[in-house]
Amino acid sequence: MGDDETVRFTDEDSAFLRNARFGELPPRVTREQQVELQETDTKRDLPEPAGDPREWTNLQAGG
Repeated sequence: MGDDETVRFTDEDSAFLRNARFGELPPRVTREQQVELQETDTKRDLPEPAGDPREWTNLQAGG
């Protein structure tokens, strides 16, 4: 076989080679095994502020 020739596999050959390389798929997840998602609030980029808001103004103003 030369370098310019390509090898063509049948679907059965491809399935066998795929199974030999990766093994079998895990069993399918049934509806009873699935869980319902609970939507949550998005996470803030900054932590929740603590203390008195007037203190924040003083600290940000440099005083």
